[in-house]
Amino acid sequence: MQVSYNLLKEYVDINMSPEELAQRLTINGIILEKMENISTGIEKVVVG
Repeated sequence: MQVSYNLLKEYVDINMSPEELAQRLTINGIILEKMENISTGIEKVVVG
């Protein structure tokens, strides 16, 4: 299952970085296959 960090923040009060969240999930037994920053490399995008 893929979950966006920002979408997760809409439903859960998260006061930590994505990296720290990943570490805590792993410590608690939730397998995290990979983290991917999809915003890098995107510049000068105009919508609308």
